[in-house]
Amino acid sequence: MTEVVAALIWRGDRFLICQRPAHKARGLLWEFVGGKVEPGETKEEALRRECREELDIDLTVRDVFMDVVHAYTDLTVHLTLFNASIASGEPKLLEHNDLKWITSGEIDDFPFCPADEEILKRIRFMHPPRPVAALLYDFDKTLCTKDMQEYTFIPNVGMTPEEFWDEANSLAREQQMDGVLAYLHVMLERAHAARKSIRRDAFVEMGRDLEFFPGVEDWFGRIDAFGDALGLQVEHYIISSGLREIIEGSAIYGAFREVFACEYLYDENNVACWPKNAVNYTTKTQFLFRINKGVLDLSNDGDLNRYTPEDDRRVPFRNMIYIGDGLTDVPCMKLVKVNGGCSIAVYPEGKRAKVHDLLHHDRVNFLEPADYTEGSALDAAVKDILRRIAAQNALSERTRRQLQE
Repeated sequence: MTEVVAALIWRGDRFLICQRPAHKARGLLWEFVGGKVEPGETKEEALRRECREELDIDLTVRDVFMDVVHAYTDLTVHLTLFNASIASGEPKLLEHNDLKWITSGEIDDFPFCPADEEILKRIRFMHPPRPVAALLYDFDKTLCTKDMQEYTFIPNVGMTPEEFWDEANSLAREQQMDGVLAYLHVMLERAHAARKSIRRDAFVEMGRDLEFFPGVEDWFGRIDAFGDALGLQVEHYIISSGLREIIEGSAIYGAFREVFACEYLYDENNVACWPKNAVNYTTKTQFLFRINKGVLDLSNDGDLNRYTPEDDRRVPFRNMIYIGDGLTDVPCMKLVKVNGGCSIAVYPEGKRAKVHDLLHHDRVNFLEPADYTEGSALDAAVKDILRRIAAQNALSERTRRQLQE
């Protein structure tokens, strides 16, 4: 395997790409500047040397943006792409056929070397061509009308909702146990006792029975279209203490960029055997930072905890809207609100008192009935917030351009 290094060099919202000479392999395709690592060199040393030889620039090499392995017909390469900046010099065409500074929105205008394809997907994700507005939802009693276990699972094991939740809460108190882990345990115990399936597909099937508040099922497409007209890329996320598998089986699962929720680990027979992810009311907040930084892989704590300047974060907090239904959402609601985003507490028609204190204690920006139909109060509030997000981003972009003049 051939070790290859390359540089991701930004100038404002544009990054540098180079066109390979016609006479070389993969001639006239576009790539990132760089080349092979020679014996005795570190990757960083190789990259600085290649940039001097190819572009006559001195480079400051920073952290790794991404690495990929790709097999061509003539060789297999391990390509490491570093974040980098030009320390001195201006790029010159010493070896390449051409060079361009492009935005992520122009990637499709250039034929790239195949090894770069996964990297380009990551760049598109981390640096979308339009500002991203992220709508973040709790699930139970926010989108669906009650706790998701109450539609199918709890009746199937012969319990009432009150009996099930009393047992889970009692276990948590007696064992000084996380409440979410307690309910996940009780689900497995009660399913075993009732001889009900705990296979993954059985939980997914339960999602078919969920009932949603008015307007939920066509909400996402309508909000996407409204944001698109404002020049925004709208994305929807779930942050829930409910069960991901049940959400996956629901009619609205395809609307979400990602679902962060509890989930079981399954054995070789696809039978639940252990909690894989448990999302309680305070750990929900980590997912706000994952969305903020664009680090959606739960196993990737390195990039999540690494310092990232505010301007380099994929979704600024000011571009977030959090929608939840009560006290269990308070940590997320407050975090979004104090960082410049908006939080909305929703409630069933006629039950405003349930969320009244959230507004008076400065936890949320608005209280709205859980009616997602077009023209509803919630619909109007979210659209007004999206207009504000679009205006704020347009003004920020105006400032950025003037600073570069």
